[in-house]
Amino acid sequence: MNVGLIGAGMIGHTVAKLFVGAGHVVAISNSRGPATLGEVIPDLGPNAHAATVDETAHFGEVLLAVVSNPECPVTTKT
Repeated sequence: MNVGLIGAGMIGHTVAKLFVGAGHVVAISNSRGPATLGEVIPDLGPNAHAATVDETAHFGEVLLAVVSNPECPVTTKT
């Protein structure tokens, strides 16, 4: 399965590793562009490649967005 993953931070990197380890092909992107993922891609292996956000959004059957947004409030219920 082809998986698009927007967000290459700690969580995104870990999720990408899990998908690649399960035999899926992953396109991963971040807001700074594919050239900034030079250290991430070799760690993920040959089934992963860097892409733009737009390319990633249109890449696969599954799209995950793992991004932080300081404008988004976190709500907890007690």
